[in-house]
Amino acid sequence: MAPHRVTGFTLVELVVALSLVTVMMTLLFSGLRLGARVWDTVEQRTVVLHDNQLTARFIVRELEQARALMFSPRDGDERLAFLGNAQAVYFVAPLPSHAGGGGLHWIGLELVTAGEERRLVLTYELFQANGWERYDSEPRQRLVLYDKVADGAFAYFGAPGDSKQARWSGTWDDPEKLPQLVRL
Repeated sequence: MAPHRVTGFTLVELVVALSLVTVMMTLLFSGLRLGARVWDTVEQRTVVLHDNQLTARFIVRELEQARALMFSPRDGDERLAFLGNAQAVYFVAPLPSHAGGGGLHWIGLELVTAGEERRLVLTYELFQANGWERYDSEPRQRLVLYDKVADGAFAYFGAPGDSKQARWSGTWDDPEKLPQLVRL
């Protein structure tokens, strides 16, 4: 008669199997964590990119709607309601009703330095053409459009004054006409 064989696992086989399962679970968990971090990073960057695109479209739309209106500042002659330099541009355009109550507004896009950071800030208030008086005592509304602007400047393309030659310039103060293009 042959000896009776006992079936089952030895202790060594059990330890090796548990070690393999532990390594596989560790790799699987690490892969899941990496995937979740990548997913979160892509989602955050997508949100920032989307916000930047919406802001850029808003700026372009407002500049496209700039009105060639004349106004009389309290201390000067009647002039076009558009002023620009390398750090800011001011113009009159309609704001969406959900942003500023609708109607024509003095809009300013300003590159502002705050400490070590530069920001693109939108300022706006209701426009009044004659004898510039404020409708109310509230200060201009301010909204930060972009934080942490590394570098930037406004430039204006057109033929200022009586010039026939259009060119890029760092300022625009023509009292009679708007620039053809504005670059930031």
